[in-house]
Formats: sequence, C-alpha cells, structure tokens
Amino acid sequence: METNFSEVVLNTNFDIFKRLQNGRPLWITAVPGIDEARARVDRLEAIAPGEYFIYSQTKGIVVEYVNA
Repeated sequence: METNFSEVVLNTNFDIFKRLQNGRPLWITAVPGIDEARARVDRLEAIAPGEYFIYSQTKGIVVEYVNA
C-alpha cells in the first residue's frame, strides 16, 4: 500500500523549533499533526515573535518556516 505525503503529514508528530539570535535552533515542543503544529506556532509568534520552523519526525525534514 502506497502512502502519500499528505497522509503522513496528518498522522505524525511534528517538532516546533525557534531559531535563536545566534542561529541555533531551540526545541519548543512536539505535537501531533501539522494543523496543531501550525496553530501552536501562530500562538507562539503572537507572544514571542521570531523565526520558527516545523520539523517532521517521520520524514526527517523541515516542512514549514515561519518568520514573524
């Protein structure tokens, strides 16, 4: 059975990181699902603007960058 990327994105955990001023990533939390990850980043940038990224644990790649 073939799994497409959108199924993987919806059913896996995602790590949220904030890029620090020195360029290093700071792990914030892990959440289930891309929608929850996006909502969490939206809340984070409202209280602490900066550069965030969402990392897929399953794919091993950054799936989204947010720069507020």
